[in-house]
Amino acid sequence: MFERYQADPSSVPAEWVTYFQNNPQAGKTVATPSAGVPPTPKPVTPPNISMPVQSQPNNQMAGVPAQSATTDVAVGTVSEASID
Repeated sequence: MFERYQADPSSVPAEWVTYFQNNPQAGKTVATPSAGVPPTPKPVTPPNISMPVQSQPNNQMAGVPAQSATTDVAVGTVSEASID
């Protein structure tokens, strides 16, 4: 469209004539990459994903110390029983 405007402004609709007159940058071409080595992309920073801290169940009464998770087992002797 811009090429048509440059060649003959009367060949494009009036809206486009106004647009090109008010936006002189509109007809400029965008720089195209030149041949050769492409630009180096920016390094990607991995997202900071932290796992939530696992808290212990809150089933203890306030002010009462927690008991250990080990179980005390009483050790005794077993005598042989007689069956009559």
